Amino acid sequence: MSKVQFNGYVIRGISTGETSRIVTLFTLEYGKIRCMAKGVKKSATKEGGALELFSFLKGTIYKKENVELGTISSFDIIDSHSEITVEPFKYGYCSALCEIIDKSLNIDQPQPEIFDTIGSYFKYIHKADRQYAP
Repeated sequence: MSKVQFNGYVIRGISTGETSRIVTLFTLEYGKIRCMAKGVKKSATKEGGALELFSFLKGTIYKKENVELGTISSFDIIDSHSEITVEPFKYGYCSALCEIIDKSLNIDQPQPEIFDTIGSYFKYIHKADRQYAP
């Protein structure tokens, strides 16, 4: 089992059980990775909100060789991008980008140029004035 440091965006989250989540991260160092976050849905933990879609995290994952799913052991929020989640149009555009990245890229293949694009896109959408049709 290896200990892996990462900087990454949450691009997908699936609840499992009462307290855990399977999270897909897009990281600078490793590309797309999936990991289990145990205990993050308990209301008493501050970490639960950090694993929301679009959050930028820095942390540690334990990974076994030839196993797709790692385990998050610790993380810190660098930017939650929570301002995106309150505007339906902004949320829609950003979640579409996350879905495209999740469906089109393979696990453990770094793509630094795409990583940089995600951060720029989230910042651009946050600053965009809501001048959308209807």
